[in-house]
Amino acid sequence: FWRPSLYCALSALLLARQSCKCDAEAVFTAGLLHDIGELVIFNRLPERAREALQQVLDNADGLAVHQAERQVLGYDHAQVGAELAKQWKLPGLLEECIGCHHNPGEARRYPREAAIVHIANALAVMAELNTLAHEDVSPIDPHAWEVTGLQGEDVIEATVHEVQAEIAEAEKLFLGK
Repeated sequence: FWRPSLYCALSALLLARQSCKCDAEAVFTAGLLHDIGELVIFNRLPERAREALQQVLDNADGLAVHQAERQVLGYDHAQVGAELAKQWKLPGLLEECIGCHHNPGEARRYPREAAIVHIANALAVMAELNTLAHEDVSPIDPHAWEVTGLQGEDVIEATVHEVQAEIAEAEKLFLGK
């Protein structure tokens, strides 16, 4: 759980710094917590969570985890995470970024930050899989690029490579890899 979260947090931090229009550290935290609802679902409903993941694995058309969760549970991990953030009384920025990271167009108070976490989520998967191929990740909402003012391909490649380098450096420091 934490490895993809760290990839997303670092991607969000780099994107926020490039966008220059928001609190990069807050967006880092949003990236780190964006999938917190997955932990709740796996902890409280492990069989149903496995059922949703099995649907993803069995679907050749690229069914996303959050879509499978909606089919199996009637809600997804982003909704659960947003509710958890609300119950914990986390800042509204975190609540909205967590809740809208798959659908950034739904963000009302923090659309730029939610769009950054949305893009970062896809770039984190690219970085972890060591790919720049768009078909390997969930599609990035074109509206997210527009809201952030960032430009696609150059940003993708630079961010993925920088995140990979930072993760490798951290692993070397902490794990001796």
